[in-house]
Amino acid sequence: AGMPIGAMLATGQISTSLAYGSHGSTFGGTPISCSVARVVLRRVTDPEFQNAVAEKGRFMRKCLNQINDELNLFSEIRGRGLMIGAVFKEEFSNIASDTIDQCLKEGVLILQAGPNVLRFLPALTISREELSEAFDRIGSALRQIGQATRQ
Repeated sequence: AGMPIGAMLATGQISTSLAYGSHGSTFGGTPISCSVARVVLRRVTDPEFQNAVAEKGRFMRKCLNQINDELNLFSEIRGRGLMIGAVFKEEFSNIASDTIDQCLKEGVLILQAGPNVLRFLPALTISREELSEAFDRIGSALRQIGQATRQ
């Protein structure tokens, strides 16, 4: 939710080795951070919210598969929830950074995970309409990159 917080979990045995002051965090458990974290945890553990996230993840995969059916750029689409990676086929393994640049020109920020993987990591609260528009733009960017690469 945009509020920094740090936390650590330890077993009872390990926790006995942590003396006062031996473990700290810049974003430790301040009252406001803890209050926000509590609200966020309540929200992300809500089954209805989790189902909506899962549905949006399926929609993202569907969009990527449709793009791939047209352009045949990816060897694999993998991930979980809204954290999805699209692995370029070996013959396109050098175009990830160009694709990211082209997506940015289209108004969509995506990431790179390794030399040949596009990483998609939208906010859990993104709407289906926003995803649809984003993948229209991503498709446009990939068409441009794919055409340039194949020439």
